[in-house]
Amino acid sequence: MGLDLIKEIREYTDEVLLDEYAFNYQIFYALGLCTLGERYFAPRTLYEFRARLYQYSLEYPEEADLIYAQFEKLTDHFIAVAGLNTEEARMDSTQIMSNIKLAGRLSLAYDVLVNAVKILPEQLMTDTFKVFLKVDYKTHFLYFSDLLKKKKVRIGTRL
Repeated sequence: MGLDLIKEIREYTDEVLLDEYAFNYQIFYALGLCTLGERYFAPRTLYEFRARLYQYSLEYPEEADLIYAQFEKLTDHFIAVAGLNTEEARMDSTQIMSNIKLAGRLSLAYDVLVNAVKILPEQLMTDTFKVFLKVDYKTHFLYFSDLLKKKKVRIGTRL
């Protein structure tokens, strides 16, 4: 099961996975194997394991998914070992993706605006537009804009 987890995380093919197992000591060690002589593993073992899991899921469809159940068990174990409290979550941990998406949209909009300002005729170029052509203004605009400040206030009031 550890090999399949490594395969998914690293996006390996079966062939690459088996090569990594055979020649990469980090993979070997990640599986809890510390002695070089412990490397008894045939490729068909991996395929037979998967076939048995699949067969089990066909024979007992009402049972829990064995891989997912093991994943939950390991997660609970890691939480206990690390002494984590899962009842509380930091606000910044739950808002990271939201803020990344917002900053990405603002960055795209800013780039479009700058391109438009660059092609403005001189008679239409005002001081308001010239600000956007300053090299360091993008950072100020993206990270200190009123839109972001308002979003942060809205998030804080929801809590």
